[in-house]
Amino acid sequence: MDEIIRILRAELALCMKLEAAAQAQREALKANLDGRRVTETTQTVDGLLRQISVFEKQKEELLQKAGCESMLELLKHQPYSKEKMEAKEYMNRMTELFQRIRNIGSANKLLLKNDMEYLTFSLNVMTQSQAGPGYDDTESPDKAAIQGKKLFDRSV
Repeated sequence: MDEIIRILRAELALCMKLEAAAQAQREALKANLDGRRVTETTQTVDGLLRQISVFEKQKEELLQKAGCESMLELLKHQPYSKEKMEAKEYMNRMTELFQRIRNIGSANKLLLKNDMEYLTFSLNVMTQSQAGPGYDDTESPDKAAIQGKKLFDRSV
């Protein structure tokens, strides 16, 4: 039971740091002023995910030794104790944290996608490239080759 508590406690602490790092990454993406800040926060998130994966491997090994499919099943096999209740509380808190991290990650993904679309648009403007056929007839690809260059992206 001590091993279970140790793993869950360490994983919970890392998840709390991961939530803060993901939030910092979100703020950096929102500010969109300094690419280095986004890079630093992304590296922090990556490092925390690597550390969490170490504990996930330890958890998998523990589950294999016990012959259980999940931590919840492993806890069900444990006798009732204060430690068992503590482990369940850690698991509940991690479930909530994972949901919040998932939501932050979705928002970050959307912000990054918007930044990439803006970058692509800006590059198209600077190079005077055409992103595609635009508003013309899309059924005739030969026309797109004759159109020439456009200064705007068709997604705008």
